[in-house]
Amino acid sequence: VVNKGVELVLNAYLIRNTQREILWSVGGTLAHNKNVIKKISNSLDFLNSELMKEEKANPSFLYKEGQSMNTIFAVRSLGIDPSNGQEIFVKQDGQLTYDWDAKDKVACGVAEPKIWGNLNTMVRYKDFTLNVILGYRYGGQQYNSTLVSKVENIYPYYNTDRRALYDRWKTPGESALFKGVQDFSSTKASSRFVMDDNEFYFSTINLSYRADSQKFGWMNRLGITSATIGMYMEDICRFSSIKMERGIDYPFSRQVSMSLNVTF
Repeated sequence: VVNKGVELVLNAYLIRNTQREILWSVGGTLAHNKNVIKKISNSLDFLNSELMKEEKANPSFLYKEGQSMNTIFAVRSLGIDPSNGQEIFVKQDGQLTYDWDAKDKVACGVAEPKIWGNLNTMVRYKDFTLNVILGYRYGGQQYNSTLVSKVENIYPYYNTDRRALYDRWKTPGESALFKGVQDFSSTKASSRFVMDDNEFYFSTINLSYRADSQKFGWMNRLGITSATIGMYMEDICRFSSIKMERGIDYPFSRQVSMSLNVTF
């Protein structure tokens, strides 16, 4: 495997006024990495042939020469046929069919962003300090497996996702993302669920105040040199091009906490 990449880091002061005790800095990082498989062993080649036979809902991550290690392999899809609600697949030779075949898996995306990094800013005014960290990802793909499991690979007569009723194909001529509601066949790895994964999120906000004994006489009487109180907010909000539930594996968890550091 050959990895090639670059990482850029930039930090700058927009305001640095010591007399007025005002400081404002901004910064950010940008990273890019690309890996290509140059050579595989005979045993790995055999494993690839076995993975190509798998008939699973999630795509296989095959290790093929000339491809990225994070390449998503699935059967190409032209979407749902409006006339009957069946999915149209593209075979290796370009022919169209309603039948999913594991042998027709091809590279449909790479589960790694082209660029990613963070943006940060720090504002300090007298004894108050505000830090904000933002993150971003751009240019990769993800397989939206939760749509497969929640909307199509379910039995709609029981408790299920509302999209299984409202968003699946129902009548001839209807344009829909999901196959017919009366179709109980298992949905397997399809490029229909390979989606662009671009994301921008607020990672951390921290606001703190520092007090020292020179300004507060009562601190001297307690033997305290300085004290800092802070409030932290993490995983605040996200904006993404793909709507994919993270479930219980790695759920979104907005956290709010406070801290107190005292120096004697």
